Amino acid sequence: MQIRLLGVDPDAVEARAQATGATLISGARDKGHGWREVLVRDPDGYEWAAGVLIAPAKGPLRPTGE
Repeated sequence: MQIRLLGVDPDAVEARAQATGATLISGARDKGHGWREVLVRDPDGYEWAAGVLIAPAKGPLRPTGE
């Protein structure tokens, strides 16, 4: 199961995951569809995708200031 969290700094989540020994599936990176995310697995096997919108995200959830 994957849980997605929008508005959570993926770089901070990656640093915390590394500091606590959590399983880092994929480090923070920009995705072509306008999402910067990190993937972490918790001890119960849940996969967490934490991220923020970045350009070129489109629609009502796009980053402000564009």
